[in-house]
Amino acid sequence: MDSFLSEIFGSDIYLQIVIIASNMIEVFATVLIFNIQSKKKNNYLFKIFVFVMCSLLMVVPLAYLRNVLVPYNYLKNLLHSFYSTFIMFLFTWVCLDASTYQKILTFCGTNATMIFAGKSYSFLLNVTGIDDKVYMTWFPQLNSNLQWLIYFGYHVIIYVAFAFLFQEKDSVVLSKHGKINVSVLTVFSLILTDILFSLSEPIQNQSLQLSAIVKAFACILCIVILVLKKGILSQSKKEEEALVMNNLFQEEKKQFDSLRTNIDVINSKCHDLRHQLNSLEGKVTSRELDELKEATRIYDSTIKTGYDALDAIIYEKQLVCEKENIRFTCLCDGKAISFIDEVHLYALLTNAISNAIEASKRVVSDKRIVDLTIRENHSIVFLEVSNYYEGDIRLDADGLPMSTKTDGSNHGYGTKSISYIVSQYGGELNYSAKDNIFRLLAYFPREKKA
Repeated sequence: MDSFLSEIFGSDIYLQIVIIASNMIEVFATVLIFNIQSKKKNNYLFKIFVFVMCSLLMVVPLAYLRNVLVPYNYLKNLLHSFYSTFIMFLFTWVCLDASTYQKILTFCGTNATMIFAGKSYSFLLNVTGIDDKVYMTWFPQLNSNLQWLIYFGYHVIIYVAFAFLFQEKDSVVLSKHGKINVSVLTVFSLILTDILFSLSEPIQNQSLQLSAIVKAFACILCIVILVLKKGILSQSKKEEEALVMNNLFQEEKKQFDSLRTNIDVINSKCHDLRHQLNSLEGKVTSRELDELKEATRIYDSTIKTGYDALDAIIYEKQLVCEKENIRFTCLCDGKAISFIDEVHLYALLTNAISNAIEASKRVVSDKRIVDLTIRENHSIVFLEVSNYYEGDIRLDADGLPMSTKTDGSNHGYGTKSISYIVSQYGGELNYSAKDNIFRLLAYFPREKKA
């Protein structure tokens, strides 16, 4: 086959065809393997097949163009870098199902991975005294098929390793700041990897030592690009979560303000109703009067913990528990927890107690109990919410309960909100599930008063 193609195109063109075809194989392999965990488009296998076939049609024209540019080494190297980069960008676009900026960021990581694999392989050859322009392996006596197997085997190992080290499993919505970072990283990486390294060819030709130094620098640069890529995604994820948290807090502030207004109205109505019930004495039996007073008792807020915000939260949760036939017990020192902002305390306790109520709905009636304790002991404020539960509770790597909702991308912010608030006040958070009792324990070290 080799001799047949060589006879048709001539040895010079055939050499260029081999170079271009092997480069395209590297591009396709890098994109597919490095992004093995990424979400793919529908019918992506068919789209890949069509794209590969179209790319192969460009091999011969590019081979002739490269052959013409052989005397112009700089232009030939730039052409090689540009068409390799262009094919990789299009192939990434065809394969992956992600946002525009995340595709661009993925392209940067994929390009850096392929360059690292190629440069590190050549570097290892150079430092062992082998010129990578003459031999492609450490074993020149092997036939060409085995040499290609070693060459591509090394590259595949790098692609797989880097896929698990630097590529995200899930899609991440990039923040505005993240999009700016993607643009800067893309320009930075393309200038250095595609232009400067292409123009460094004459330096590499001077000696194996200089060649090894340039390739070592290229490898370091590629690692930097990959680390920055992962950092951009991680930072964007944190920024998006912070934005969601802020929106949640704003919404919870509105709910808390509405709650306090409603409680004031209810207290006023209950006050009037008590006077009206008192006026019925002698007109109805004492039993009937007691039943009427008991019916209004749950709506009459007489909770006094020493912190009005805490009183309102407990009152609201008492109403919910009453409706769900859940016994709500609390022993709270409001003054001990008054250092926490009202809205933050509302968000913390609402999420914690709401989760406890949801769990309590699924247990037998005599175990439908939610307990809230807030106390101070030796300058440490303890906040604990406990309840019975059935089934299994799993904790994630951060020790947070994993959401039982099927759509994990849109849930779980309740526990993250609790964790965020506790950390804002220098506290520690711990969850435990033992003997079918689930406990949330937050504790805040407080300075001793003089």
